[in-house]
Amino acid sequence: MGQPTDFPLLLSEFPANGIRDALPVDPLRKLILCLGCSHTHGLGAERDSWPAQLETLLGADRFQTLNMGRRGYGLKLLGDWVETFASDLNLSACVWQIPLFCRQPLPSWQEEVSENFTMANGAWSLVANGTISPARFARAAEVMILRDLAQFERLLAFGATQGASQAVVLYEAGRSLDQPFHRKLHALYLTQICAISRKRGIPVVYGVEFTASAFAKAGMLLDHSHPNRKGNHFIGQSVRDILDVV
Repeated sequence: MGQPTDFPLLLSEFPANGIRDALPVDPLRKLILCLGCSHTHGLGAERDSWPAQLETLLGADRFQTLNMGRRGYGLKLLGDWVETFASDLNLSACVWQIPLFCRQPLPSWQEEVSENFTMANGAWSLVANGTISPARFARAAEVMILRDLAQFERLLAFGATQGASQAVVLYEAGRSLDQPFHRKLHALYLTQICAISRKRGIPVVYGVEFTASAFAKAGMLLDHSHPNRKGNHFIGQSVRDILDVV
């Protein structure tokens, strides 16, 4: 795809080769990197994504957001992505949207496929059709949670080396937690993400209102999980309220 004609920058619209040279970064404005999955990318509402809303709310005359949302990416690939294409940018802030899926609580499973687990149809389907037991699912999941937490630490370390302000966004895109082991794994993952953020003094955007079901009730969804313009405005506003970039 060609270079976008207006801001904010949507990095996935640029070719991988020479991407940094192609970025029309405005040196007169503070640059905010926004990293995440399709919910940051703004699937179906790219120009109304929450990074776009954040730029407007902060003041587009002084701030520029760089949307590094990637559809289907988990934390490892997001870490590779940001280190490859953003390490030489002068960043004022980094906002990390961490994918949270209730039925698939582990973003890494979208990118780490093994002989026993196939993500094409979702890890939960393997439990539902009897291919693997819930206990086996849970054991493997706990291992991958630890891997994901290490990748999360990697993102925060990147932000620290940049001397940038940071914030974390936790948006639950999945459906209800209908199995005890789902709830246990989800709570473990969420608790650890929050604990790591608190330890580093990084604010977190999260709450009962930051779920797909809550967004649906408020008329803030474009499809089953992705926010529409109204939902993205709500996320952008919440990030603005905690991000220290003034």
